[in-house]
Amino acid sequence: MYKPAPPRPKKTKIVRARTGCRNCRARRKKCDERRPACSACIRLGARCEGYDTKLRFRSVSFESETHFGRLSRTDNGDGLVSGTFARPILGSQAVDSTDRGLISSQIPFDIVLKVDTTMKPSRESFYMSIWGNQCAPALHPIFHRLSRLQELSPVVLDTMMALAARQLSRMLPRARESGSLDMPGSSFRPDLGQQSVSEEFSGSAMRSVVKWTRADFEQHSTTALAVLILFCYLESLMSNFQGFYLHSDAVEALVDVQGSRTATLSGHGAELLAAWTQSKMHNWWRRFHFSAPSFQRDHPSLAIQRNIPFKANDSRVSVLTILCESYRLNAATLMYYYNDPVDTEFTVQIDSGVPLNISQPPSDSSVFLIAQEAQLDCQRNALSNWYAQLPPSELPIDWYSTAPNSSQGESTDFEVQPLRFRSHDAAMNFAYYVVARVMQCTEFLNFLQPSHKHKEVSEACTTAEPWIMTLLRIAAGIDWESCIRLNAYTIGISGLLLACVLRSNDMAIGLWVEDWLNQRYLAGCLEEGSFPIFQILQVLRVINEERRLGRHVYAVCQPIDDGGGVGKFDSYNSQRLVSVLVYGWCVDSSCLYSRHIALE
Repeated sequence: MYKPAPPRPKKTKIVRARTGCRNCRARRKKCDERRPACSACIRLGARCEGYDTKLRFRSVSFESETHFGRLSRTDNGDGLVSGTFARPILGSQAVDSTDRGLISSQIPFDIVLKVDTTMKPSRESFYMSIWGNQCAPALHPIFHRLSRLQELSPVVLDTMMALAARQLSRMLPRARESGSLDMPGSSFRPDLGQQSVSEEFSGSAMRSVVKWTRADFEQHSTTALAVLILFCYLESLMSNFQGFYLHSDAVEALVDVQGSRTATLSGHGAELLAAWTQSKMHNWWRRFHFSAPSFQRDHPSLAIQRNIPFKANDSRVSVLTILCESYRLNAATLMYYYNDPVDTEFTVQIDSGVPLNISQPPSDSSVFLIAQEAQLDCQRNALSNWYAQLPPSELPIDWYSTAPNSSQGESTDFEVQPLRFRSHDAAMNFAYYVVARVMQCTEFLNFLQPSHKHKEVSEACTTAEPWIMTLLRIAAGIDWESCIRLNAYTIGISGLLLACVLRSNDMAIGLWVEDWLNQRYLAGCLEEGSFPIFQILQVLRVINEERRLGRHVYAVCQPIDDGGGVGKFDSYNSQRLVSVLVYGWCVDSSCLYSRHIALE
């Protein structure tokens, strides 16, 4: 008698879900079902068609709103007629906008919006959610408040969405199918699909702006300022310095026309100008690294013009301006000593041992040095006043002294105790303050004379060492993911570390910074503070190698000024560093030296 037939084995153990988005289901691909758009659609640059509608029955009152807003426009073609935008409910908006530091620290790096799955997100809603979670927390607080208004001009919305799409493209690095693998950082490029979306939005905004008349600018000054400054941010994110200066000059021209009325217009004019000033300082910092010697020596003052009305109590803008102006004065004084030009045709490798170009400082330099020191005294007083007004909540939590084991050797074993703050913004503001103090320690410049010995120069540099160690402690305690996300439009911690390595003779500090940044680069970070990490590492390796050979490097320049490069439209670096000029102090000959080094 036959037994029952055994059950037929399944052909596959794969369980097919029916809850994916329509695009993934049509392509028969697994969908991670992220909201408002799945990762596959974002990676392909396609519009996520949403998920199957699930019926829900619930009581609805007039006050209830969906998680994603609706955008209705009554645009007459010039972008100035206000539309109504029902704001999406974002995690960053659950906190009072006046406390930006707490907002920044509470938003997770890989935030996923909680949206109503019954709604199909519109294109505007998607990019405005990116704006609210990724762009607004990193910008000046005025843009966080503007995005919360119930009514915004369509041209402002277009510019916001253009910036959101552009930042999203840089958050999604793509491997190149074929590229220059021998060039650091060239194996990846930003997402071109999101860049195309950004260009579409920015083109729409630009077409509206070109239709404006002089009367439109006078009648809608706040809208014009917001759009122009957002254009500055857009070019700044791509390191397109020519485009940034074009829009920045337009802001300055608008301020000249409006005069003092800009300070009180709609209550936002002064804060918008503060945001513009912060963006100018950020771009100068990146343009300074890596520029030609003439740029570092002859750049005009960065002091804020008297006809620019902005809030004097803006803590971030004030300390950034003091930092950049102190760095400019310090660098100009340093480059003044190198009166002999470097032969740019003379190219050597790091370990070639070719004779160096020895410089002699100018004989009559007292007038110039006295003027520089007087300007630095003004910056010292301004920085002291800034620190005196700093509230206790912005100070370090664990402010205690730690004696570093500075050995002037090649060991990186010295201990760096983390220094922590209540918010990311507080940590960065204090880091700007610390680096400004480093740049105001100019005692070592007085010892850069052929008659002085190396020991005296080293002792003069020790005045800045405690401040540099404080910056290392801030770096050791800061959250790196917050640096990546919140420093996109301001000077990053990596750029501050490079500047301080150039003002230290301690070999251990340079090696610690190189190792600290290299760990983050190997973890997949390509840029921070809109500055390529791998280029900072290139220069740090040169500095540390020179110090192994008994030469302290105080300045790094490019042989030929390239205007800041061609922009990061298809890469994560605007400039291609083939070789650099280094300026410093040669220990053996006890004099200044300059050298042209070809990068490997």
